[in-house]
Amino acid sequence: MTVEQYDAEFDMLSRFAPDVVKDEEAKIEKFVRGLRLDFQGNVRALRPTTPADALRLALYLSLHERADPFKAVGRGSALGQKRKVESQPDLTRSGI
Repeated sequence: MTVEQYDAEFDMLSRFAPDVVKDEEAKIEKFVRGLRLDFQGNVRALRPTTPADALRLALYLSLHERADPFKAVGRGSALGQKRKVESQPDLTRSGI
């Protein structure tokens, strides 16, 4: 799910549970907790003060990742591709 899709779903669902997102701080926290884990830390580190700031930061991270998938924010792989395991010498048989 993209950040844009998540934002639309978050807005729709938050209308049905206004007590859960009763103030700006609660709305920011709920929004950030629903982001991908690698985005959560970066958004929290920048301490958004409004829900719009949190969305803007998440969108920036998402766009940055799309523009250069090999430098994806904290992911370690590009667009869900698995990394190949490099063969390493078996140290248990080498007598070390």
